[in-house]
Amino acid sequence: YKLYIDSIANKPEPAEPVMTVAVKGGVTVEFGDFGKGWAYALKQSLTKPTTITLLEDWVAPDGTFYCTNDKGGEFGTKDGALYMYDNYLDLTIDLNGHKIDRNLKEVTSFGHVLYLYDLDIKLTIKDSTGGGKITGGNVLGDGGGIKVFDGSLYIESGEISGNTAYGNGGGVYVTGGKITLKGAPVIDKTGTAYAYSILLPEGNARLLLRRDGILALRATHHRQ
Repeated sequence: YKLYIDSIANKPEPAEPVMTVAVKGGVTVEFGDFGKGWAYALKQSLTKPTTITLLEDWVAPDGTFYCTNDKGGEFGTKDGALYMYDNYLDLTIDLNGHKIDRNLKEVTSFGHVLYLYDLDIKLTIKDSTGGGKITGGNVLGDGGGIKVFDGSLYIESGEISGNTAYGNGGGVYVTGGKITLKGAPVIDKTGTAYAYSILLPEGNARLLLRRDGILALRATHHRQ
């Protein structure tokens, strides 16, 4: 009996939820660990549209995001960045007044906050309560905040700011995918004079403005 009481007394308290993951037509699950929630959301979004809602600021310790999953390797992260590379991912991130912060103090070659790699990826960024942002990227190349190698990025609201690129696209860099802006998102950058907030180089990259979207950029460059 005493051992039973001691085991209850020493049992750790369950972690407070830091995010929820909602699958369309399914249940909403609370997670007390960002890495576990991120891995679960990516797995679910392979088959159904899935939404992450932040309940706390997501700050990468020592500039590295971690992903806890059952695949092993770097599924969900790559060199410390949040990494989406499986086809047919359909994911929404609701910042919900919070930030996703890469927290990089030193520049690195893969210092993006988010990286989209495959053609059929769809990522939507929104901020349902205001004040949320994606920040803290610090990359030697292009795309300090978000780099879209391929796929579709929809930014409905929120802020992408405080990111640095020593190449181009301090906020967002789109190589061969599509970016759609809606609802007056703020996209800003820090870094070199050539690190424009959004850069779409020559090729198949496209920038689309929805009718109800106001492009609220402090520096924009689109190479024809």
